Amino acid sequence: MKLRELEEEMSVAATSVECDYYEWAEDHGCLAYVIGVDRYEALTGLEFEEPSRPTRTHPDIDDNTSLEERADLKAENDENLESWYTLQGALKGLTANLRDAIDPKYYQELKKPLLGYKKVTIREYIEHIKKEWCVLDTEETRRIKLNYFRGWNEEAEEEALAMFGKRLDDEQEELAEDNIIVTSADKLQHYMEQMYASEIFEQRNYDDWEDLDEEDKTWDNATDTFENYVKKQRKYNRNKRGSTAKRAKYESAAQVQEQGQQQQHQQQRQQESDDGQLQHFLQQVTQTNSGMVDMNTKLQEQMAQQSAQIDKLLQQAADSTKQILQLAEQNSKLAKARSNNSRPPKEEKPEKQGRPPKRQTERDDNWKRTKYPECTTIDWDNSTRDMAIRGMCNIGGYCWTCGFDPMGRYHGGRQCKNKAAGHKDKATKTNRMGGSVENKPTHVQL
Repeated sequence: MKLRELEEEMSVAATSVECDYYEWAEDHGCLAYVIGVDRYEALTGLEFEEPSRPTRTHPDIDDNTSLEERADLKAENDENLESWYTLQGALKGLTANLRDAIDPKYYQELKKPLLGYKKVTIREYIEHIKKEWCVLDTEETRRIKLNYFRGWNEEAEEEALAMFGKRLDDEQEELAEDNIIVTSADKLQHYMEQMYASEIFEQRNYDDWEDLDEEDKTWDNATDTFENYVKKQRKYNRNKRGSTAKRAKYESAAQVQEQGQQQQHQQQRQQESDDGQLQHFLQQVTQTNSGMVDMNTKLQEQMAQQSAQIDKLLQQAADSTKQILQLAEQNSKLAKARSNNSRPPKEEKPEKQGRPPKRQTERDDNWKRTKYPECTTIDWDNSTRDMAIRGMCNIGGYCWTCGFDPMGRYHGGRQCKNKAAGHKDKATKTNRMGGSVENKPTHVQL
């Protein structure tokens, strides 16, 4: 919040304080404590006198005072006491509100030992903040002046124009308190520029101003002149509205008749347009019905053709089924005849257990080196050899689920059809990844 805005809010609050006993207060309450005594006396024309704390009884009351006088003096003293305590309470509340409204860093230097902020007045807070924290540099001064010379609201009402001039006066005085000087000539120049820019006055109004002598082109003359122009214009506008009322009454009947004729012509044109649209719609409906009849005929012809094709396909399917049954019967007869002509199979003698002869071992070794040259270290036995010959197992392969030499010529980790939970496709016989050791050769170390 800006310091000036804060001071204005404090001033409004100060004027609401009831201090009727003090002549300098009147309707301004304790405003003098916020804006300062000098400024207060200049604004109000009242002479400020610092009040003192009244005694509990009026000092003029003694033993010789009559009862009537005693009653009047007591009432006066009671009013003085009430105003005093009201004033002290208001000042205490205002200072507390000020401290709550701003950051403590802006006033903490005013704190006194033991007493704290008890003896610090509102004006001391404001002056301290202005001196220590509101130092105006060149850029800030330029910005404040630009704000002063802002434009006027061009919706020119009598009060608006008067308030524009009052704003320029008030802000000029406020800036002067901060040593920012706006001259009266600059203020007048800005006011007249806004009058020309508004374009709400007639040419003769501007000519009358320009024809004045230079000594007559003062601030007071400018504000009075253009505010009077606004008043006259408003009065003329009110009278103009009143004089045209009768003429408007006589013209209203002709306007109503003309409007009735226009509405009649418009209704006639609308009726013709509706008739044309209806006829066009009926033509479209007729064409649509004709097209739908032709489409229905074509659809019936297509459905008849499709029904004939379906009957033909059903007959072909029945003929094919009859041929399949005949072929199945012939196959059954051929199988039965082959079964009757076949001899019983020769019983195979079980192989003897034990080490094969030397010649057979050499033959087996030769077979292994020829068929599986990469598997010369595998422990072979007759069953393994037979399965390898028949292509029943993948000699030298490994499957995480099935183990070594898994069944199936191309059986491996990726090709396994019975993968257990946790199966790993990339497991090998050298890197089993915790897989099965089923059919492990003797030369493989766990």
